[in-house]
Amino acid sequence: MSSLLAFTNSHKKELVQIYITERQKNGGLDGVLEIIKITNDKVDVRYLIISQMDPKLVLEILEKKKENNNPKQSLIYFYLCDAISSLLIEIDLEEEIRSK
Repeated sequence: MSSLLAFTNSHKKELVQIYITERQKNGGLDGVLEIIKITNDKVDVRYLIISQMDPKLVLEILEKKKENNNPKQSLIYFYLCDAISSLLIEIDLEEEIRSK
């Protein structure tokens, strides 16, 4: 998972842009950018809308949204998967813009 996290951090700007583009292509429907480690040097990235997700992942996203008492529209999600584990990452686009 550490190499997948490193990939995500070093390509965050491009991944956020992919998320935004794919969400627009899907009519603005909520979703997650799934980032799957295929091999040590290959990663697959795709946008999944809620209806395409595993129900467990949908519940995990809903729980994260519930944790935020005031859920923002600027929150997006990356779902990282490798052969051993998975991790849901929440990113606030407003904070990303402010930190630049």
